[in-house]
Amino acid sequence: MTLRNRVIPLLLAAGLAAWPAAAWQSDNSFTVRQLDQNRFEVLSRGGLGASDAWCAAGDFVVRGLRLSRSTQIWRISEPPRRSGESIVFSLSSKGAASSTGLASFGGGSSLSAGHGQNICSSLRAMRRER
Repeated sequence: MTLRNRVIPLLLAAGLAAWPAAAWQSDNSFTVRQLDQNRFEVLSRGGLGASDAWCAAGDFVVRGLRLSRSTQIWRISEPPRRSGESIVFSLSSKGAASSTGLASFGGGSSLSAGHGQNICSSLRAMRRER
């Protein structure tokens, strides 16, 4: 085995080991981790509900990925989620869930990134009122 054949797998393994360190913190303090070119997940911690996840997803797409607020986001994880499970989202409709997980009229499994960020604003306003 040549030196090149030994070094490249080690570099790849080191890069994969560092992957969780590339996680991004949303405005509402939830951690978002990119899974591939289109998919990302909002990691579970106490209090993760659909509204918090959509807020984090919208914030990640706009501020983290620097995409337009009109960018469509699809929920991939089928609601309801089990306790401790992350919620996966995508910039592609492939494998989309049957619902956003939010109480809304019209159904569907997607929202715009701007709508997600608007949920952040609504959550902040509700918390201030408490």
